[in-house]
Amino acid sequence: MIFNLFSSPQKARSPEQLGFKEDPEISAFIDANLNDSSFDTGDAEDFTSSLLGAVNAGNLDQGTALNLINSRVAPSNSQFFTSDAFGDLLNSQLNPTRAEGIIGDAFTTNLFRPGTQSQRNELFAQARDLGLLNNPNELRQFAARQLARTPEGEAKRPFDQNQLRVAAYYGRPVRNEQGVNTGQYAVFGDDEAKYEAFDKGKAQTNAFLSNYLNKSMGVA
Repeated sequence: MIFNLFSSPQKARSPEQLGFKEDPEISAFIDANLNDSSFDTGDAEDFTSSLLGAVNAGNLDQGTALNLINSRVAPSNSQFFTSDAFGDLLNSQLNPTRAEGIIGDAFTTNLFRPGTQSQRNELFAQARDLGLLNNPNELRQFAARQLARTPEGEAKRPFDQNQLRVAAYYGRPVRNEQGVNTGQYAVFGDDEAKYEAFDKGKAQTNAFLSNYLNKSMGVA
């Protein structure tokens, strides 16, 4: 028989309540390894200064640098976490020249043109006010989102999945000289003569239909 099938579960009990005892040797081993893997304050500050140099040079982002510090510095080291070295890294921002370069790349990638100086300055100010000048990836994503929401960005939108699927039958999607997504396809590839012939034939057909309709309606 099955007894107590629907009885209420027992409350959770601590290791001590279950009869387990702490092994001093194991505890000492764990504490020693935790301490051995952590920098003291001086080494932590030197390590942080090196990381800050890499961040300023553009070889490392701030988030990765902070993760590296958290993996090597004990959370209880209040002396280090209140130091100028840690504060400098925590408050570091991208070099203005690099930030402007990222914003310029966003214009080129999304709008197929370099932004004007006033446009780049405006986007830079928005990113600064939002606290996005300390991470290149966040700045890049922000700039792309902002530009994509503008009327020009919507007109120059990326080719969507439907366009790419149709392109398998009708040729590659087409942008005009300004980079606008025309919604048309390069049916004849790069053969300009065929496009000219098609446009000429289309114009002749339109002219014929216009004349026919005018005559049928008695328009001189």
